[in-house]
Amino acid sequence: MRGLTAAFPSFHLVWESLPGASGYRVYRGAVNALALGHYGDCLTPAGDLTETVFDDAASPPPGEGWFYLAVARVGGTIGTLGFDSRGVERVRRAGASCP
Repeated sequence: MRGLTAAFPSFHLVWESLPGASGYRVYRGAVNALALGHYGDCLTPAGDLTETVFDDAASPPPGEGWFYLAVARVGGTIGTLGFDSRGVERVRRAGASCP
């Protein structure tokens, strides 16, 4: 996704729509877990969001940080979690994916 912004208090995420997208999923994870290949857990288990906005009322514990990934569904298929700095596609962990 492009154009992702966040505002506090509560994390108010907004991103640019992707042409052809019918919905979006949001993942959140601990920044310190990124190096281990953990790309977050699903924050939208009830289904796809239809708007390009998500509010997360939770806050990370003191001294920790979170990251967010917004993923689009296009043509009935949910998109990739993106690629790491080496160009390798991020893979969803079992149990972390949105249903």
